Amino acid sequence: VEGNMGWIDSKGFLIPEAKGAELRQHATVYSRILPSLTNSELSKRHAEWRVSCNCWVCEVWQEYTFEWDPVESQEGGEDIETPCDSYTVELVASYEKWEKQKMKYDSDSVTYKLVAMVPPGKQQYAFIVNGGGVTIAIDQESGKRDMTWGNYSDSSIKKLPYRVNNVVIKKPSDFDADKALQPRCKDVKKKAKGPWKFSKSLFAKDYQQDTEDFLDECFEFDYGCSGIYKKIAKKGTKEDLIVDEQETKQLLRKSYEHIKHMFKSYAAAIGSGNEIFTMGKNAYYEFLGACDITDGEEVKGGCGRAEVALVFVACQTIGPKSSFNKKNTLCRFQFIEALVTLAGLKYINTNVCKTFKEAVGKLLEEKVLPQSDLSPQRDYLHSIIYVEPIDLVLRRNQPMLESIFKLYSGRTNLPNERDKTCSSGEWIDMCSDANLVDDGFIDRHIRVIYTRSIATCKDELHDKTFRSMNFTGFVHGVCWLASFMDVTNGSLPSVL
Repeated sequence: VEGNMGWIDSKGFLIPEAKGAELRQHATVYSRILPSLTNSELSKRHAEWRVSCNCWVCEVWQEYTFEWDPVESQEGGEDIETPCDSYTVELVASYEKWEKQKMKYDSDSVTYKLVAMVPPGKQQYAFIVNGGGVTIAIDQESGKRDMTWGNYSDSSIKKLPYRVNNVVIKKPSDFDADKALQPRCKDVKKKAKGPWKFSKSLFAKDYQQDTEDFLDECFEFDYGCSGIYKKIAKKGTKEDLIVDEQETKQLLRKSYEHIKHMFKSYAAAIGSGNEIFTMGKNAYYEFLGACDITDGEEVKGGCGRAEVALVFVACQTIGPKSSFNKKNTLCRFQFIEALVTLAGLKYINTNVCKTFKEAVGKLLEEKVLPQSDLSPQRDYLHSIIYVEPIDLVLRRNQPMLESIFKLYSGRTNLPNERDKTCSSGEWIDMCSDANLVDDGFIDRHIRVIYTRSIATCKDELHDKTFRSMNFTGFVHGVCWLASFMDVTNGSLPSVL
């Protein structure tokens, strides 16, 4: 408050009914704004301002704990039989116009305490015990009471003893009043921490998850680009076509996530350069060998070495063309058609099966799916990586991760591209610079982790996002790198 209409007590409350001699002593002047006045005004009115300031912030009031001990603070305290917690103790202090302030019993220290804001400088105080006269604490510093000024209505002022307790409140040299003294506010209950949500984690931003709806869209796009419908139509009547083609399509959709996963894994593991996003001939033969699809020479008219080579050549030329549909490699929809063609050669041409539904189902169940590691990888992702402790570790280190990503991104981006991405070459450089490559962790592992960490893309003919890694994909990659390392203590967060 400013002016002569009231004053502020030591508890921070405004007292508007101040009168007489109190006005000059308790009106508040904001000394922090005085430097804006001229030097002559400061010198002329310095004494007046000094005695009229009563602001916690301006005067730099400090918190102080007054204490009265039933045993140590009174004469003969060690011999009394009254329980220590049965007293009524009040504090009277000069800075509070000697008004009574009740003290609280503290069972831990077996004393009575009062915590108050006190102005700097010499302050005098005393105690009233059990409603008796004003007395001092004999175990605390005392001295002659200063002359008291002001119109005090409380008659107890006349009963003040000749000697009172003294305390000197020092003003810290490095005290920042704006930070140390804050206004009193109501207790605000902190909101309880809610359950961790994947949607708000670092794994979710700008990263398409493989939901069933999204996989439906991807499969429909791939199936529409392929020539599977025409391939099946040539093998039967119109009614047979409708049934066989639809049932074959359903089988492919059911196993689509596994097919997509194996295509991406073999393409990256065996490929090199930009060929890691499409399946080259070496990766194609590696896949056939792992799944034991190629027939031996003793099988006539089936899926021999010459036949599987022709399938690769034929399937790489089908479907729409784009800059990502390169020659001598299979893109995703072409790989799906190659599986259908191989199933026809292996089982229909040898009279093992009569329909493509039976042939494709047999190929997937007996040859392809047993070699897929999608299920354990997916379980690991959702149970070990997509959890709150990992997200917390990543968030604590997010600035560092962003700096590393910035260092190893942008090489293949155009100047006008705002969001930079990490190319496969930059990813390999980062792993090499970090000395991660050794006999147990080779280049093919780095490439597989890179493609595995990139979110699934619906259109791999025109959308180039499947060929580069954004920051969220980079975070996934870091987690997969940690999972490939030797986890000596069994804790992925500590490895990260």
